[in-house]
Amino acid sequence: MSQRRRLPLALCLALAACGGVADRYGSPESGYVEDPAAVTGAVDWSEAVVVTVELSSFEFTPDDLVFRAGTPYALTLVNESSSAHTFTAPGFFRAIAVRALTEVEDATAAARLESIGLQPGEAKRLDFVPVKPGTYALECDRPLHDVFGMTGVLRIEQVG
Repeated sequence: MSQRRRLPLALCLALAACGGVADRYGSPESGYVEDPAAVTGAVDWSEAVVVTVELSSFEFTPDDLVFRAGTPYALTLVNESSSAHTFTAPGFFRAIAVRALTEVEDATAAARLESIGLQPGEAKRLDFVPVKPGTYALECDRPLHDVFGMTGVLRIEQVG
């Protein structure tokens, strides 16, 4: 590749890595849990299982999480890194009923999550109830982060 072609490519990668991250949402007809308010309203939130995931330079800790269908969860995501990261799992987000995502006032949008973006040092909490059993891929969708190992697995198990 010529020097002339490498410069724009390097510049694009650098700009993409420096950009901010934001939460991403899908359209309502994309297979999300129907009536998440009814699902989340039917559980006892005082019984919520607290789970914390740390995002650091190219890893999620833990990177293999198991959730039980019908159980309420309070998932806290903490970016321990000096760079932005995402918790991207579109299939998983379609399989859960979201009650709330901190810093998101629009409950309708929060119910259609695809990705949660975290700035350096930022933490966000997701309250949800798993609904659809399955195994779902997790990754950071920042440029090359998944290539360097920032991936994981999210599982929802059927109870009983």
